[in-house]
Amino acid sequence: MKADVVIIGGGLSGLTCGITLAAAGKRVVMVKAGASTLHFFSGSIGLSHADHADLKELDHAGPDFEESLNSQLSTLNTKIKELFAGAGIVMEESVYRLTPMGLLKPSWLTMESCLNIKHPDELKNKKIMVAGISGFLDLPADMLAEGLKDLGAHVKRADVTTPVIAALRKSPSEMRATSLAHHLAQNPQNIWDLAGEINKVVGNCDMVLMPAVLRTEAYRQLAERVATPLRLVATLPPSLLGAEVEEKLMARFAALGGSCLMGDTALKADVTDGEVTALYTEKLADMPLRAEKYVLATGSFVSRGLCSDYDRIYEPIFGVDVKSDEGHDAWTQFGFFEPQAYMNYGVKVDAGYHALMQGQPMKNLYAIGSILAREQGLPDSDTTGDALQSALSLISQLSTLNSQN
Repeated sequence: MKADVVIIGGGLSGLTCGITLAAAGKRVVMVKAGASTLHFFSGSIGLSHADHADLKELDHAGPDFEESLNSQLSTLNTKIKELFAGAGIVMEESVYRLTPMGLLKPSWLTMESCLNIKHPDELKNKKIMVAGISGFLDLPADMLAEGLKDLGAHVKRADVTTPVIAALRKSPSEMRATSLAHHLAQNPQNIWDLAGEINKVVGNCDMVLMPAVLRTEAYRQLAERVATPLRLVATLPPSLLGAEVEEKLMARFAALGGSCLMGDTALKADVTDGEVTALYTEKLADMPLRAEKYVLATGSFVSRGLCSDYDRIYEPIFGVDVKSDEGHDAWTQFGFFEPQAYMNYGVKVDAGYHALMQGQPMKNLYAIGSILAREQGLPDSDTTGDALQSALSLISQLSTLNSQN
């Protein structure tokens, strides 16, 4: 099987790369082993180096630096919003996102259904109803309410139910965000019933927050019927927000002519003189994938883009160079909330995102996304946007390829 570009990994960076190249007319094949870490998605995209609130505190900040960075962010912002809009996903600019624990974390772009916060003071003295779903345990609604109180909001708490939700509670496995979304969307009456129950408890509140158990179309229908502005809060995994983003981006990739080997795993590659000549997957067996360029977007440890044994951390498909500390004891330190060294480990690349092997850049293998080595000191950062940025930065190089016959 031949292509212009083979992308290994179907998470946010891989899909961004694949959609953009397919839209440019390239023949793209994606190897996707299974669900990506989008199933942990918060509904917001962050940039580790673009915390709007702390921008002026950067050591190298100055008028020229700030102007340059803002210009880059504006361009990146436009590209990402357009890419998501093409898949039917509306992203709005934000500065903070609200976590399920009621904390504010730096953000950059947020899905339309989620709370968009430009400044923490926006929540002070707001009357907020935290409406949980009876029997739904994947959002700590009471903790969310307490966190909002700490931010200065006046909070009311209530749980709501409807006939369809009451029926689902008989089976605990159905009380997950994805299952609730499926059943609630089956009949418009389910949305009307839920709106009626929310309207009963909302009182004179300024806003209603509820678990993200509705896809965008159902959310819009519910928001039209609830008398008070309504926003969703991301739940514990599986995140319905992330599942919807992944499904819509995958559909966009396919609509543009991209091919996806779903449920397949890249195993090994032939490499000659620093150039990948073939890629072998589990399902294709001895029938290799051949392309002019290969993009490694397999993610970090969670998605097994990086692996480890007791003595080493390694990239399992190509064996490219990985930034890590020597010695198992250096990878972690005691304390759940302490910065962990392994969170900064990843594949080494040059300025053009060529993966390095024995210190030398590969001719036609690139690495993007969360598999990349990170700068020290960013363990708490949401680097979703960094993954997108690396994908978009690579596009200009790959878009010059001549399509293979």
